[in-house]
Amino acid sequence: MKTTFTYNAAEQVELDKPPGLVWLASWYPSITSPTNGDFIQRHAIALSSKIPVLVIHTIHDPKAPSHVRYEVLSKGHLTEIIIYFRHSGDTSSIISKISYNRLFYRYTDRLLDHLFRTYGRPLCLHVHVPVKMGLVAIKAGRKWQVPYVVSEQSSKYLPGIEDGYDKRSWYYQYSVRRIFSTALAVSNVSAAVGKIIAKLAGREHIRVIRNVADPFVFHYQPAEITPFTFIHASTLKPQKNIKGILQVFSKLYSERQDFKLVLLGGEDDGLSLISREYGPVTWLELEGTVEHRQVAGYMQRSNCLVMFSRDENFPCVIVEALCSGLPVISSDVGGCPEAISDANGILVRSGNEDELLAAARYIMDHYSRYNRAEIAKQAAALYGNEQIASDFISFYRDAGIRI
Repeated sequence: MKTTFTYNAAEQVELDKPPGLVWLASWYPSITSPTNGDFIQRHAIALSSKIPVLVIHTIHDPKAPSHVRYEVLSKGHLTEIIIYFRHSGDTSSIISKISYNRLFYRYTDRLLDHLFRTYGRPLCLHVHVPVKMGLVAIKAGRKWQVPYVVSEQSSKYLPGIEDGYDKRSWYYQYSVRRIFSTALAVSNVSAAVGKIIAKLAGREHIRVIRNVADPFVFHYQPAEITPFTFIHASTLKPQKNIKGILQVFSKLYSERQDFKLVLLGGEDDGLSLISREYGPVTWLELEGTVEHRQVAGYMQRSNCLVMFSRDENFPCVIVEALCSGLPVISSDVGGCPEAISDANGILVRSGNEDELLAAARYIMDHYSRYNRAEIAKQAAALYGNEQIASDFISFYRDAGIRI
């Protein structure tokens, strides 16, 4: 059972026990953005099965009834403190950006000062996504002599990405390099992006800790599936190249009619555009956004996951599909090639619709060569809670942190 307490000042916040390990999450689910950084939350849940974890996340709330509130949520060995401060979230002007940052750092710093004075210094601060919490860790580390490590999940370091690292301001780039270079250790969910980070930060090594899927939720369930069902689950944003996927499967349907494509996710406006462009076609089902646990059921009732992204790091949805025993067709971007082999899927070049079409044909015609039970078994061993928790503990110990 999860318990929740709300406080109106940092000095009022109470914990059941001193925090040994503090995660500072720049991204994390909240009432403001319920799915933001949910993969970080799943990492925290996995690790908290082994050791206690305290997560702190700071975010604006346009509808906040007070200037600030601290919500403390506890379940098992995981404690989450979400700091909500009153702000519209609009940072389009210099003044509003300064105001936002001032409130963000003020309330976060106050909480850390209170926790460290009241409960003592933690063993380590663990930053998830360098900006903005990395700067919090640097300041707190200097003041309280607490080491920090960093985990990054974003694909923004890959070349050619809209609003990517190389297109951001000089101050942003300087801050990111500083956070990475002064951390005790750094991890990433893929080796591909890890190598780029190592180079820009002047580090010799970046540890790879994959995204996690709970095998009790995402697992293989034998079922008769008719017709052959492809599934795609994402935000359906341009990065995911939904237009390319739909064009390919529309062409496939002109050749054969023994399949359907299920799309999970997306906003109402985006789904309406798809509906208007493709109309009521028998091969396409638009399910919209569903709860995370429901995704597992859809995967168990499908034959193959399709990802055709323009850029990725190491997508959670691929991990979840593999744990469900699904072979995966994916573009060869970011860390996707690190998850997919001939035994569990097919890689295609990003944006190459001919290759995606050929891969879809091949999967349908040679589906018996994919052992779904074995795909699920191997994925659970690599990406299950047990393995990822062990990976984090090894990461800390190798960095000299006495977990």
